[in-house]
Amino acid sequence: MSILIEQPYQIAQDDLIRVRVTAINSLGLGVPSLINTQGAKAFNRPHKPPLAPLREVSTSTSQLVVTYANLDGKLNGGSQVTSLHLQWDEGTVGRSWQTLIGEYPNALNQVYTISGLVQTGQTYQFRYRARNLLGWGEWSDPGYVLAASLPETSMPIISTLENTNVRLSWSANTIDNGSAITEYSIKIKDAQNNFFENELCDGASLEVLN
Repeated sequence: MSILIEQPYQIAQDDLIRVRVTAINSLGLGVPSLINTQGAKAFNRPHKPPLAPLREVSTSTSQLVVTYANLDGKLNGGSQVTSLHLQWDEGTVGRSWQTLIGEYPNALNQVYTISGLVQTGQTYQFRYRARNLLGWGEWSDPGYVLAASLPETSMPIISTLENTNVRLSWSANTIDNGSAITEYSIKIKDAQNNFFENELCDGASLEVLN
């Protein structure tokens, strides 16, 4: 098949492989046959995955969980994918890559977890490629996974009266779980037990409400 999809034939994926045959004897060539109108179609190596590996929500400061998709339809090159090969850079900013699963033996996993080998706050890169009967396709773009989780629960707000004003103050979280805290969401409870934000208090600093 690899000969047919390259020069000089360059038969496109899913195109019918069309052939004619001519008998030859001592007198020369006979009349060519009709070209076939059905039969085998050309297929190629898998395409480049359209999406990079993605961070799964259970990723934390101590484990990385990534998801990556199988290739079907035209993306598999016209031949069923037999393996998905996943690599990571071990935090080297893409300078080197190490195989995690799928190069040998074959594997079709679409979720992978790394535990105990990660550093809190470090960003890791992941990439993958697919294999079918013709071989390996292109690598995906790298996906970036931060070894972090949501901030710890904040301490309760302190409200104080200043004449006719109310000052709201809170302590900064000391544990950011691997991702720096950039702001706070401040919501005030109304008489019907609903919570609303106030434009005068956006959580960027200590604020006074009139």
